Amino acid sequence: MRQRPTAPEGLAPPRWVREAVRESSRTGRVLDHGFSDAQLKSVWWTSRLTEAGLADGTSPMITFPSTREDGTAVLTRADLFAMSADLRSKGRRGRDEQWLQFLWHVLAWGSGPSRRNNRARIDAFADPVTRRDRIGYLREAAERVWKEDVRGAYGALVEPGRGRIPGLGPAFFTKVLYFLGGDAPQERRAVRCLILDARVATSLRSCGWESLPKGNYNWFTDTYVSYCGLLSRWADDLSVAVGRTVEADEIERALFAGPT
Repeated sequence: MRQRPTAPEGLAPPRWVREAVRESSRTGRVLDHGFSDAQLKSVWWTSRLTEAGLADGTSPMITFPSTREDGTAVLTRADLFAMSADLRSKGRRGRDEQWLQFLWHVLAWGSGPSRRNNRARIDAFADPVTRRDRIGYLREAAERVWKEDVRGAYGALVEPGRGRIPGLGPAFFTKVLYFLGGDAPQERRAVRCLILDARVATSLRSCGWESLPKGNYNWFTDTYVSYCGLLSRWADDLSVAVGRTVEADEIERALFAGPT
């Protein structure tokens, strides 16, 4: 049986990760992390979704609820957390269209200035017959996330060699899982779903997790669970070192940015 890469026992965060967390607040580094309309090009999203029969073309499909100090409207992590909180409050009453609206915003934010492969992701929901099943996968994953079941959440969207939804591999669907987890404070520390993409994996290999495959990869469920557990442990350790509560997504953000 092929070995499933998990984090080396005792792996510690490197100095540059510790310094990144120490030198910035979570609000500035994580929650305010976003992109403007000039970067995400909402016109493209509205046009493409209309072509796929998923919009009527009369209103923008990507919105920018936050504003920077210079007046620029942006879509941030905090905005996506707010959208996911609304979905969670509705539970099973949430309409399919609301789930898709959340997905388009996560995909737009996750792509940043690039719209690479998003045409295929949109097309995966164009057919009304398969659309319901695929939204059902998102709902199933959300139920697992809300029960703090990292393994079950990842497993709901992955199949051997590919994601269950065409075009939506782990590098992107872990973004969906992460935002579905919400941003409400918890009474106890829990391992939560986090974003794992090629840039984060590259940084982790430089930190000593050498068994992680290179590039965007359909990671084993064991690998993803191990990754989320590793960053949760690092967050606990850094909370003591920094003297404040450090969240695991602060470390993910530092890993994404890489050493400076």
